[in-house]
Amino acid sequence: MELKIRHALFTKIANGEKKSTSRLGERNVKIGEALVFRATDDENLVYNTTVDSVKVCKFSDITSEDANLEGYSSLEEMTDSLKAVYDFDENSMFTLIRFK
Repeated sequence: MELKIRHALFTKIANGEKKSTSRLGERNVKIGEALVFRATDDENLVYNTTVDSVKVCKFSDITSEDANLEGYSSLEEMTDSLKAVYDFDENSMFTLIRFK
């Protein structure tokens, strides 16, 4: 599976600060599946990893721990970042993909 990601978040993945990513909706992702991140602003920036776990939940069930795994200092910071990309509410479903 290949996922596009903003450059700032790509850097956090490459530095080991980001161990999870969230996608709006229920995604068909399997543990052990190869995962390729590609920076949206530079197709040459690629990071290869493997899916470690998958959590599908309502946005309202996302925790501070989930936000920290995403590389955010708080759930509020994560919410602001996601709202810049997605239109959602507290009942919207998200797939949280943790990787190695």
